[in-house]
Amino acid sequence: MTLSVLDRLLDGRLSDPDGPGTLSVSTRQVLIASGLGVYAASLLERAGMPRDLCLVSDANCWAAMGQKVAGRLEAAGYTLRPVIFDAPPHADEAAVARVEAGAAGAAGLIAVGGGTVSDLAKHVAHHSARPYAVFGTALSMNGYGSANAAITVHGHKKSLPSTAPVAIFLDLDVLAAAPPRLARAGLGDSVCRATAQFDWLLSHLLLDRPYRQAPFALLAQDEPPLFDKAAGIGAGDRAALAALARTLVLSGFGMVIAGSSNPASQGEHLISHYIDMLGDPAWGESLHGEHIAVTTLTIAGLQERLLAGDAPVLRPSTETRADFIHRYGEALGASCWAEYQGKQVDAAKAQALNARLGSDWPEIRARLAAVARPRAEIDRALQAAGAPRVPSAIHVPDAFYARAVHDARDIRDRYTILDIARDSGLLQGAGDGR
Repeated sequence: MTLSVLDRLLDGRLSDPDGPGTLSVSTRQVLIASGLGVYAASLLERAGMPRDLCLVSDANCWAAMGQKVAGRLEAAGYTLRPVIFDAPPHADEAAVARVEAGAAGAAGLIAVGGGTVSDLAKHVAHHSARPYAVFGTALSMNGYGSANAAITVHGHKKSLPSTAPVAIFLDLDVLAAAPPRLARAGLGDSVCRATAQFDWLLSHLLLDRPYRQAPFALLAQDEPPLFDKAAGIGAGDRAALAALARTLVLSGFGMVIAGSSNPASQGEHLISHYIDMLGDPAWGESLHGEHIAVTTLTIAGLQERLLAGDAPVLRPSTETRADFIHRYGEALGASCWAEYQGKQVDAAKAQALNARLGSDWPEIRARLAAVARPRAEIDRALQAAGAPRVPSAIHVPDAFYARAVHDARDIRDRYTILDIARDSGLLQGAGDGR
């Protein structure tokens, strides 16, 4: 998709493929160019941001861009209330509370950083209905344009409503200077378009849940050249980085249009969230998008397995709240059970779903196949970029990874390939690290 189409989306002039009318997002401005930091004051003024701002960053992002942005804003007479984390923060209740305290009295918030920093700023902005803008310092994820934030609450990672940015500024100089693994992670968070669309469409076809084509139409023209430029992403090529930046921003806007993270977060993200929640920190640090690179390959393989066979036959689930408490402990078990029980397939649901699958499988399979991308193509793109492709590359032991693939469906109410595979026996061997 060309930048002119992005402009038409921002102007509210892009046709809606799901019906009459046009698509729109609340973000007013997206700039992907070099040298943006020195123009911070004029950029925020043009975006209509207030002049009393809480600036959220961390030490690395402050050095990369935050100090320059702060200096330009202060020279232009802005009042800044900085919240600078000494180390990359975790998006949890404690970090949210720190930003809330630092933002007290500010008329708006700006983030200078990557995914976690922007999630914290947009979530605090949402609580108090204040405007928010972001200077992104890395292309490691697709959340810059979204109105959701991944926040861990009582140990349970959740996607929570947040404020979409008024403006997004992505400086190619800063992005090219960032560690290459960040852009590789961003590619990982992009290649899941196909697996997420497959899973979302699957829940629509089986459970009649709402589904929209619009978020994927935004990405349709950009995806093939992005795969072609994968090697350049790993090497820091600016044309490739600009293509990745546009894709990540449009993916975020797709979530805004859908009103949820459904278009970009399905089975592959459930496995990643499970690892985040229950993995051992001593294994070593890995980025969200690095997780998604690996988990997308797992999900793509499962989806291919589903498409290659006859209609699956689902067995009723016998899971109980007590099982969840035993597996996860009292607090997390209760929270996961509250998510899972709404989609649990009991005997009556299994009978109804099996009847639908039996009668409609050729049509269902054809529609799912139309939105899928071969696992081998995804793997080649990740390999060309130098992105992780196996659990050991993200410091996750194979045995734990297999457990994550088996149990990740427990943590969210989304119905994905992980549900149908587990209830039909298709899941066997899917998380063996290959």
